Amino acid sequence: MRSFRLRPLLAFLVVLLCSMAVPARAAPEAPVASEDSAFRVPGGSPERERFLRDLNAERIEMNRTAVWLLTGWTVLNLAVGTVVYFTAEDPVWRGFHQMNALFNVPVLGAALGSFALLAAQDPERLDLRQSLFRGGLLERGLLVGITLDVASGLLGLYLRERGLRVGSERLEGWGHALLLQGAFLLLFDTSLLVMNIRHQARLLPLVDPSGRGGGVAFVVRL
Repeated sequence: MRSFRLRPLLAFLVVLLCSMAVPARAAPEAPVASEDSAFRVPGGSPERERFLRDLNAERIEMNRTAVWLLTGWTVLNLAVGTVVYFTAEDPVWRGFHQMNALFNVPVLGAALGSFALLAAQDPERLDLRQSLFRGGLLERGLLVGITLDVASGLLGLYLRERGLRVGSERLEGWGHALLLQGAFLLLFDTSLLVMNIRHQARLLPLVDPSGRGGGVAFVVRL
């Protein structure tokens, strides 16, 4: 098991996440005319409210699709990790799948919580201030997630090297698993952060600090 390699799995993850991002990259190009017209009408008008509602519905659906992908990843790791842990003979392989299963228990909980938060959001009821606030809150949450993803990868590197030094095949397997999980979540969270930042940027022209357009102005403190 010393020939254990993560590169093919990481290459697959990159392709998978890039394919998830393609629809979100192409979607904003179509309604350019409607967006321009929304900026020329007074705040509170039906056209502007409809534009805001459509953007919120698009954001919620985009994030719901991403959470479905995350849920599928966690369930796959839980199922395969549990089965292989009890059936594999190689200690490194057993440790790898054991950590894959354990790591994804809290990740699955976070995914289910995300479904609940998205289900509680109604595009019909979100005004501009609430839309910007929720978008900023999600971006800060993803930044925290990215920090944890990097920490998981670094811990995986340490455990793998520690396992090699002391001859612990279980630690070596744990290290490989944390490297894989940290890499996947880093790609996932970074891709989702970029897509949400781009979506949030489409809301900003609706903000009118002068007060003449009925927009909303506020300062976001980090």
